[in-house]
Amino acid sequence: MTKFRFIILAVILFLFSACSVQFNRSNSNNTPLKNENVSAAKAEPTKEVSANANSENQNSQKDPTADNSSCYKLKRDDLILDKKQTFVVDFKPFEKSCFVTFHDPEFDNPALGSQFYIYKNGKEVFNFPEQFGGANTSCWVDGVAFEDLNNDRLTDIIVVGKCGAKMGEYNENMVYLNNGKGFVTNVNSNAETMDFSKTSQIKEFVTKNPELFSK
Repeated sequence: MTKFRFIILAVILFLFSACSVQFNRSNSNNTPLKNENVSAAKAEPTKEVSANANSENQNSQKDPTADNSSCYKLKRDDLILDKKQTFVVDFKPFEKSCFVTFHDPEFDNPALGSQFYIYKNGKEVFNFPEQFGGANTSCWVDGVAFEDLNNDRLTDIIVVGKCGAKMGEYNENMVYLNNGKGFVTNVNSNAETMDFSKTSQIKEFVTKNPELFSK
């Protein structure tokens, strides 16, 4: 009787051990599949974001002086072109044109006797009125900005002008409003900007005092 109980107990232990081994094998086979799926899900989005970032960086790289070279070839009798104050412009009514500054060839630093125009296809198409208040012999262009100053969707022009040279320079700034056919200016209104030496200062003054420049 004792031997019979011992045999039954041994059979039960054997069956329990076999079930435990089978259960462990089943779990070990499922684990690698779970880890493989998680790894694949994380890798793909990272690669896509990196590609987009590289594309944006390439598109943002531009040469700001490349287009101006076409304007640098322009000439005018008895004057020399000032490359620092010559720019391509592309707005109404002067699409695909050049804002060109010339000066007396005998003076380069500063560029005295400055005069500025709009050229298109190699020819003068606009001569700005009242340059430097009507006298430019001892004056030069120190900066230019192209901005819509009065919210009419037309590009206006700010010219930072200086006169006097070594005798004591002073500001002679000019604001030219675009009327769709050309540019107009007001000498008295321009005189209100004489305290400013930067285009940003003049722009701020004009936008705060539009009535002075709309006459």
